Amino acid sequence: MLSSRRFIVCALGALILVFCFRCQQTWRVFNDTIDEAVHISSGLELWQTGRYTIDLIHPPVGRLTLSLPPHLVGLRYEASQSLWASIDRDFYWRTLSLARAANLVWVPFLLIYVYRWGRELYGPGPGLAAAALASFSPNLLAHASLATLDFAAAAA
Repeated sequence: MLSSRRFIVCALGALILVFCFRCQQTWRVFNDTIDEAVHISSGLELWQTGRYTIDLIHPPVGRLTLSLPPHLVGLRYEASQSLWASIDRDFYWRTLSLARAANLVWVPFLLIYVYRWGRELYGPGPGLAAAALASFSPNLLAHASLATLDFAAAAA
């Protein structure tokens, strides 16, 4: 039989995987939101030039995370045109999905933090229950499924 600690690690891992799978199922269903292109462009500008001049009200870490996979597959920032102006539909969906996938890097941080917080307050069982409730929260799932900064802010 699994020890209590091993069970919790396995349960948290399963919650993280299920959360990520549920997010992934929506990536090609919804077109980009109004601010996804801005966040990706800001990160691309920073990766390419080392400058951060687009929409300075947000911190750059989340944007760097979102824009790294699209940058690695060849998406480049050009100040003179819209992010999606000169690309074909397949490239659009692939790069948008990659940016949305990058947002999932924050999932383990959030769910493990919720577990640890619940464990510290009430014990391991309630901590795991809190992580399970968080992993099925429609708001968290929705924001983690987009290439925006909301989920990174929640995890941080």
